Amino acid sequence: MVAGHPMRLRVPGHPDDRVRGEASAGITHPGFWAEVWPASVALARWLERSMLVPDGGRVVELGCGVAALPSLTLGAARGCSVMATDGREEPLAFVRTNAAANRVSCETSVVDITAPGAGDAVRNFGPDVIVAADLLYDASLHEPFAAVLASAGVPALLADPNRPTAPRAVEAFERAGVRVWRGPLATDGPPACQVLIVEPGE
Repeated sequence: MVAGHPMRLRVPGHPDDRVRGEASAGITHPGFWAEVWPASVALARWLERSMLVPDGGRVVELGCGVAALPSLTLGAARGCSVMATDGREEPLAFVRTNAAANRVSCETSVVDITAPGAGDAVRNFGPDVIVAADLLYDASLHEPFAAVLASAGVPALLADPNRPTAPRAVEAFERAGVRVWRGPLATDGPPACQVLIVEPGE
């Protein structure tokens, strides 16, 4: 539900089979984009009423996956100008379909946060805030993710389902010179998530 209305989503069939197939082919982070992760749902619900995102502001979502629920929610409920990004094109095709089905204006762009220049690409979009859900699961992503956030120079709101890797991500962010606050992500139900509020250093 967004702004009291159901959100219609088209997603790939059999995402678990996709993960197994891509894993056997040696693809990094195989098929994870095809799932609508609970942390994404929780973040979308929280952002619908959060005062940390300005109404009508410009928002970039990193690692949006197949649904880009935070982006679509902010576009529909808060009038934000949203850019949904992911490291692969496949999920972005679904995002565009879902945005059209829900009559939400949503730009998309391929941004691999591990690639050189990713931070510059994000900054060039001119966001007021960055959002992301469940991107702290892999320790190999922490340093490049931290570099992107530091380079972007704007606040970020990150939802995490209390993964054991999250404390190491916080350490990486702090080494990159950004400040991090953690708090509970209050939602209407499970899962229990935390929100990391990341702000650029002085």
